[in-house]
Amino acid sequence: RLTTARYYTPSGRSVQEGGIKPDIRVPQLSDPDYKTRPKFRESDLRRHLINEIKSDDPVFEEDAKDDPRFAMTAEQLKEKGIEDFQLHYALDTIARLGPQAARATAAAQTGALKQVAGKR
Repeated sequence: RLTTARYYTPSGRSVQEGGIKPDIRVPQLSDPDYKTRPKFRESDLRRHLINEIKSDDPVFEEDAKDDPRFAMTAEQLKEKGIEDFQLHYALDTIARLGPQAARATAAAQTGALKQVAGKR
């Protein structure tokens, strides 16, 4: 199942990318090969949610990855055909929300534009 929302501990720390360190460790007795299996975390998946707030816990930060969308220079973005990064990022974010959210956003923008036009 894919994560579709941000999750926080009761203290307000985001668990994106890092997960939660268990209070009580339960051994994996049903799978004798668990130590040799590759471990996958949410941060290993494409298009995972990025945790912008860094943790003080070195275990969570040891495999932290930078958001690849911010690794390119303006020139590299232009080479990819992206002239306005903020607009591109906003449209990409709305597209990821799904058709219903995109329609609601468009309707809200249209309503706001009508209000602005009516004040002139």
